[in-house]
Amino acid sequence: MKINTTKAFAAIAAALTTVALTGCGTSVTEENEAAAESRPSIVTTTNVWSDIVGQVAGEFFDVTAIISDPAQDPHSYDATARDQLAITEADLFVMNGGGYDDFALILASTSNVEVFNVFEILESTDTEHGEEDHADEHGEEDHADEHGEEDHADEHGEEDHADEHAHASDGSDHIWYDLHLVEQAAISLAEKLGVLQPDNAQDFIDNAGAFVSDISVLEQRVQTLADINVHYFEAHPLATMLFTDLDYENLTPKGLAEAEEAGLESAARVLADSRELISSGKLQFLAINEQVTSPTLEALKSLAEESGVPILKFDELLPDDTNYQEWMGSLLDSIAAAS
Repeated sequence: MKINTTKAFAAIAAALTTVALTGCGTSVTEENEAAAESRPSIVTTTNVWSDIVGQVAGEFFDVTAIISDPAQDPHSYDATARDQLAITEADLFVMNGGGYDDFALILASTSNVEVFNVFEILESTDTEHGEEDHADEHGEEDHADEHGEEDHADEHGEEDHADEHAHASDGSDHIWYDLHLVEQAAISLAEKLGVLQPDNAQDFIDNAGAFVSDISVLEQRVQTLADINVHYFEAHPLATMLFTDLDYENLTPKGLAEAEEAGLESAARVLADSRELISSGKLQFLAINEQVTSPTLEALKSLAEESGVPILKFDELLPDDTNYQEWMGSLLDSIAAAS
């Protein structure tokens, strides 16, 4: 286990000062504060991961997030001196990875902190276990029987659907919208924490097990809601991995999402196709990223409201007063109501 000498010295100094001033033992409150101060710390890039990490780490680590303000975009966040100090004093730094929070790479490069890059760890896990294991776990044959492989191929085009899954697994950086990947992340994290604190390894395993059990319930809901006949519009991709697992079809005209990602004006033809689609009655819902806005998106949202198309809101950060499981559950409730 890595010992944080700065924190240890601060805790000892605080305790000695208290004794000198009072001439007697510390109070229960002071003892609790000293214990909290002496706990090792984990810093995460966003509050989504701080919640997940906190559930696995339990009482043995203090877990804090750099970004919890919805006004801050992890893609373009500029780290501060306070962030650098927190990383320097941390025992573990957890980042999403995959190009989502690259500011973390800069922070980590200027300190000796150990980095837990979720995206890279999941990639290495997939490489170790292979695609065959992943297919067996989800039950490829059962999935085909449940939805009708022939109909599914006709509806989407088998090649297009395969490409969609490949992009979701390899190209999306919003990996917290893939419940299976989040399960894997929790298990890998428990293993890492067990290395840092061997005496508490079983606690981390138990905590991860409880978390995975909750996620399994959500995955069952996803299977229940899966429907290849549900069509949606997502101008700024965010929950794409969740929609892929639900077998929903994205009808967003090609070129719109790319333009929005780049901050460019969409071509006139793309905008016309988008307006026509939203007014057509073919969509079950319009998915929006709460952290992103543009004149084009606002116009499309207004048109959706006029056309009676439900607007579902998705976030890049965990809302206040909730945990990851509750958040995902509420999103599935909204999806079920719309579809």
